[in-house]
Amino acid sequence: MIPFWGLICAGVIHAATTDRIAAVVNDDVITLSEVYELGAEFISEAALTPDARREAEINVLDSLVLRSLVSQELMRLDFDVTEDELTGAIDEVASNNGMDLKQLRQEIENSGLTWSLYQTQLKESLRQMKFNQTILQPRIQVEEDGLLDLYQRKVRAMDSIMESEIGAIFLKAASGFRDAKSVAKENDMRIEEAQAMIDKAKAKHQKALSQKLAAIQEQLDAGAKFEDIASAFDEGGFNKNEGRMGIFPEGQLRGDLDAAAFSTPVGSLSEPIETEQGLFLIYVYDRRPQAAPSFEDMRSALLDEYYEARFERETEIWFTQAKRRAHIEVMLEDPKGP
Repeated sequence: MIPFWGLICAGVIHAATTDRIAAVVNDDVITLSEVYELGAEFISEAALTPDARREAEINVLDSLVLRSLVSQELMRLDFDVTEDELTGAIDEVASNNGMDLKQLRQEIENSGLTWSLYQTQLKESLRQMKFNQTILQPRIQVEEDGLLDLYQRKVRAMDSIMESEIGAIFLKAASGFRDAKSVAKENDMRIEEAQAMIDKAKAKHQKALSQKLAAIQEQLDAGAKFEDIASAFDEGGFNKNEGRMGIFPEGQLRGDLDAAAFSTPVGSLSEPIETEQGLFLIYVYDRRPQAAPSFEDMRSALLDEYYEARFERETEIWFTQAKRRAHIEVMLEDPKGP
């Protein structure tokens, strides 16, 4: 079964289907159109053969069966989501995004969802929250040993990740040059003359850029501090922080900058990295294995991950038990026929 609450947030692609009953869960009827309303994209990507399509449909149907059983359980306990709670949640979404209700509805419909389907999805999300709080959370007891084990696994993973402490200098590329035709018309000259004038200006800028690069390297070789060099030469805003960019784990920066940050020797300046906007020079202060935060510093994030894993496990256990107690009849047609 694909995670139901992940499917709920998936993009919806409407499929042309003849509506019929896909399953009956106690007294609830699930239609084939509901299966495709929820999982059309997933089914379409998986449907390489009739058997694969049916397997994908069953996968989505399982998620709808879970939704139905959760809804029935909350109604049995008189904890189901009320219209006031749904309205309050919609108002909160609108407020958090600086919109009124009309603007929110317009944004939702512009994204491809109907307003009715958005309300259904939001209601199911609220149901999941209530289900977690009232049914699952009482089953979960935080075990300190479990948190410590999770922490140690993360620390071991971090040991294989390097991080670089880097600085940068950015030199702007030549820009603002107009085309030869415009320059020729403005200065009443031939296009060839205008192009020669533009080329000369570009060459002058390129020469100045080369001189800056040479001066930067010369000062670094002479023992000047990188911070002082960056303050004098940087044109990209790094000079406001004496050229310092920060500490970055491998893979966090964009490709060309990341490669320079992890291949340039410590205490050295990288080769110029060309972009459309100009040249980057990366200076490596230090490179080392990524330092792991303390257990207490990570505790909040560890708890979130711990609960997420336990909620998923407890959901599967509850679903298995609930299906045994329920009357469920699957009525999807076999693709091979009778």
